[in-house]
Amino acid sequence: MKMKTGKAISVPAGLGLSLVVNISITSIAVAIIAILLNRKSITWENTGYWIMGMLLISSFLGGKTAICSIKTQLYLVTFMSGILYWMFMLCITALFFGGHYSSLFETGALIIAGSISAALLHRPNRRNSLRSRQHSYR
Repeated sequence: MKMKTGKAISVPAGLGLSLVVNISITSIAVAIIAILLNRKSITWENTGYWIMGMLLISSFLGGKTAICSIKTQLYLVTFMSGILYWMFMLCITALFFGGHYSSLFETGALIIAGSISAALLHRPNRRNSLRSRQHSYR
């Protein structure tokens, strides 16, 4: 039986927190990519690889944030976090680019793969498992 620590938050609050992490990491990564392009450190041909890495890292860290804050139903929570981030990216695409959705499936696959990998690579805290073991004394 698991001991409740009382540090978990609700699902909508955890998903909102993961979306904030996704947006902030995406904004920072886009600024870094723009600076590298301006300094000509990377070429236009390599920009797609940088953006794919940005999407993977951002969705992974957003999924990790959702797992650490909600602490239940790992795969469902990370999948919902990925879907929420993908819907946000679709809204941004519709807002700024007039709804020109190019590579819609690839972007969604990268985001879902990054968020689900957060659940697959999650290691629960091993120290608490020893403390929560119940001993039977006679």
